[in-house]
Amino acid sequence: MSDCISIVCPSCGADHGDDGWEVLQENEVHRMKCEVCRAEFFVSIFECERCVADNVISALSDHEVKNRTCRACGHRPEIEGEDYEEPCL
Repeated sequence: MSDCISIVCPSCGADHGDDGWEVLQENEVHRMKCEVCRAEFFVSIFECERCVADNVISALSDHEVKNRTCRACGHRPEIEGEDYEEPCL
């Protein structure tokens, strides 16, 4: 994983730059709060096991983050300890 991670708020688009995000555990869902709009959102940082691309996914719900896919190749990695759940429609 690269040392420079940029997290963007999915609510207002504010870029939170590199504030030491590299210490966040990969392949886990983290709850964050935007410093600009104060919205709560969820983030997952992962390296794709198929194509080795670095990914930072942010969304307003943890379900969206848990069902993430690699932005480079479309592979859907599992989050450790996660049981996949179909979304309720």
